[in-house]
Amino acid sequence: MISDNNFIGDMQGISETSVLGGHAFIQANKLEIVNTVFSGGLALKGGAVYFSPTGNSNMYLSNCMFSKN
Repeated sequence: MISDNNFIGDMQGISETSVLGGHAFIQANKLEIVNTVFSGGLALKGGAVYFSPTGNSNMYLSNCMFSKN
C-alpha cells in the first residue's frame, strides 16, 4: 500500500531502454494507493505508475492526484 505520499518530478528519466513507471513500477497481485500525488513523472510506459499484475489482481486508487505525467 502506498499512502500519504508526494512523488514530484522525474524519478527515472528516459534512457535508450524501455522505462516502466516514471515514479513507480509495481508487480503484485494487489495495488492500493491512497492520498497520494504523482506529478511530473516521465517514462516510455506508465508516466506515473506502471502496474504489472500477477494472477488475479485488484487495483484501488482513492483521493489521488495525477498531474503532468
